[in-house]
Amino acid sequence: MKLDKKQIPQVIVLGVLVLICIGYVSFTVLKPPAVELKPPPPKQPDKSAPGVAVVQLAPQPIQPTAAFPDLTTPVARRDPFTVQPLPQSSSADEDKQAAARPQPQIRQALKTAAAKVPPLIPAIGSLSDFSIQPVQRDQDPDFVLTGVIRGYYGNVAIIRVGDSERHVVKQGQFINGRYQVLAVTSDGAVLACGSRRIHLK
Repeated sequence: MKLDKKQIPQVIVLGVLVLICIGYVSFTVLKPPAVELKPPPPKQPDKSAPGVAVVQLAPQPIQPTAAFPDLTTPVARRDPFTVQPLPQSSSADEDKQAAARPQPQIRQALKTAAAKVPPLIPAIGSLSDFSIQPVQRDQDPDFVLTGVIRGYYGNVAIIRVGDSERHVVKQGQFINGRYQVLAVTSDGAVLACGSRRIHLK
């Protein structure tokens, strides 16, 4: 029996449905009965043995260790820069506050140390006259276009940089990792460095 290409998806879907039905039937029919785990009944102490003490423990419910907060009400915002009181006894708070208070000698040392530090930003009146120096831009190296080779896949420029370097570049390539060749035409080339354009003829 040969299947058409149109029948293959139908046969696959039919096979998946048959597997699902077989799985469902096997789980419902062959499912083991539900077993409830119950603790065994406590044994009654044998009262016939004299002098044997039997201690019987009653089960106690487990108390939750932490109470979960009520998430239905929004939490009030607090200032992160204020000291929050801790839920402790008042005597422990007084001891901590007494320990936190700096001694008079320490306070005096802190004041003198703070007085010796000069301000980071001087006062406006104390600024001396200053001159503004213009930022010098990097000088572009001497580019000389020595030739242009015209071709089917694009023009190629031969550019000499200074006296020693020669580059054969196409459009989109970089010279010295800084100057990008924007265009190569039959009569020249255009280089770009940032927002500057250098025309070579």
